[in-house]
Amino acid sequence: MENTVMVDRNGMRFGAGLSAAVLVIAFAIDLDIIVPIVALALGLGAAFGPSWSPMSLLFKGLRASVLRGMRPDPEPATPPRFAQFVGTMFLLAATLGLYVYESEAVGWGLALIVAVLQALLATTGICVGCEVYLLMKRLQAKGT
Repeated sequence: MENTVMVDRNGMRFGAGLSAAVLVIAFAIDLDIIVPIVALALGLGAAFGPSWSPMSLLFKGLRASVLRGMRPDPEPATPPRFAQFVGTMFLLAATLGLYVYESEAVGWGLALIVAVLQALLATTGICVGCEVYLLMKRLQAKGT
């Protein structure tokens, strides 16, 4: 049996809510430097595992102090890592839109797609990127 790395679903939802809020506030005050910063944060989670994300580290600190009674809700790390990778790619494209192509519509449009999907995860627990990953795995299994 494969040793599956697990993450706390609560931490994923916390991080998603935080990044969604940061992106929406950055859009509202036109602080576009936040887009590549959030891309970096998601990219760290995608590359090294969600526990390497700054949002996850903040959640761990809060859970150790303020949220002591919260029970972990484990889930396999691979689907969230895929979702973070997709979010990173969208935010990198948003960064290109903002800085290289000087298109606020493209840049903020892509960044706000990420914010909406992150807000969906934070408020409902539905991770669209995770569902896409699982669908790809099911289709791959049917094809073999």
